[in-house]
Amino acid sequence: MRDFVTVFFRPIFFTFTGLRTEIGSLESVQLWLICGVVLLAPVAGKWLGCGTAAWLVGFSRREASCICVIMNTR
Repeated sequence: MRDFVTVFFRPIFFTFTGLRTEIGSLESVQLWLICGVVLLAPVAGKWLGCGTAAWLVGFSRREASCICVIMNTR
Protein backbone atom coordinates (compact mmCIF):
# COMPACT_ATOMS: atom_id res chain seq x y z
CA MET A 1 0.00 0.00 0.00
CA ARG A 2 2.89 2.36 0.79
CA ASP A 3 4.33 2.09 -2.71
CA PHE A 4 0.96 2.86 -4.27
CA VAL A 5 0.47 5.93 -2.09
CA THR A 6 4.00 7.15 -2.80
CA VAL A 7 3.74 6.73 -6.56
CA PHE A 8 0.13 7.83 -7.05
CA PHE A 9 -0.88 10.32 -4.39
CA ARG A 10 2.35 12.24 -3.70
CA PRO A 11 2.57 13.83 -7.19
CA ILE A 12 -1.12 14.72 -7.01
CA PHE A 13 -0.61 16.39 -3.62
CA PHE A 14 2.33 18.51 -4.78
CA THR A 15 0.59 19.46 -8.03
CA PHE A 16 -2.57 20.49 -6.20
CA THR A 17 -0.62 22.44 -3.59
CA GLY A 18 1.50 24.19 -6.21
CA LEU A 19 -1.51 25.21 -8.26
CA ARG A 20 -3.17 26.74 -5.18
CA THR A 21 -0.13 28.84 -4.32
CA GLU A 22 -0.81 32.55 -4.72
CA ILE A 23 2.50 34.37 -5.10
CA GLY A 24 0.56 37.63 -5.41
CA SER A 25 -0.25 37.48 -1.71
CA LEU A 26 3.31 38.59 -0.96
CA GLU A 27 2.49 42.28 -1.01
CA SER A 28 5.23 43.83 1.10
CA VAL A 29 9.00 43.86 1.06
CA GLN A 30 9.02 42.22 4.49
CA LEU A 31 7.05 39.22 3.20
CA TRP A 32 9.41 38.87 0.23
CA LEU A 33 12.39 38.93 2.60
CA ILE A 34 10.82 36.24 4.76
CA CYS A 35 10.17 34.17 1.63
CA GLY A 36 13.80 34.62 0.61
CA VAL A 37 15.09 33.51 4.01
CA VAL A 38 12.79 30.48 3.99
CA LEU A 39 14.13 29.49 0.56
CA LEU A 40 17.74 30.34 1.36
CA ALA A 41 17.90 28.17 4.49
CA PRO A 42 17.40 24.75 2.80
CA VAL A 43 19.48 25.73 -0.24
CA ALA A 44 22.40 26.80 1.95
CA GLY A 45 21.99 23.75 4.17
CA LYS A 46 22.18 21.37 1.24
CA TRP A 47 25.02 23.34 -0.31
CA LEU A 48 27.08 23.26 2.87
CA GLY A 49 26.19 19.73 3.88
CA CYS A 50 26.43 17.94 0.56
CA GLY A 51 29.21 20.13 -0.80
CA THR A 52 31.40 19.70 2.25
CA ALA A 53 30.79 15.96 2.41
CA ALA A 54 31.54 15.51 -1.29
CA TRP A 55 34.64 17.68 -1.06
CA LEU A 56 35.94 15.77 1.99
CA VAL A 57 35.41 12.43 0.24
CA GLY A 58 37.66 13.53 -2.60
CA PHE A 59 35.55 15.26 -5.23
CA SER A 60 36.86 18.47 -6.73
CA ARG A 61 35.12 21.74 -5.88
CA ARG A 62 33.41 21.76 -9.25
CA GLU A 63 32.13 18.20 -8.84
CA ALA A 64 30.99 18.95 -5.29
CA SER A 65 29.13 22.00 -6.60
CA CYS A 66 27.43 19.85 -9.22
CA ILE A 67 26.27 17.49 -6.48
CA CYS A 68 24.87 20.48 -4.57
CA VAL A 69 22.96 21.70 -7.60
CA ILE A 70 21.51 18.24 -8.19
CA MET A 71 20.44 17.97 -4.54
CA ASN A 72 18.71 21.37 -4.71
CA THR A 73 16.77 20.40 -7.82
CA ARG A 74 15.44 17.36 -6.03
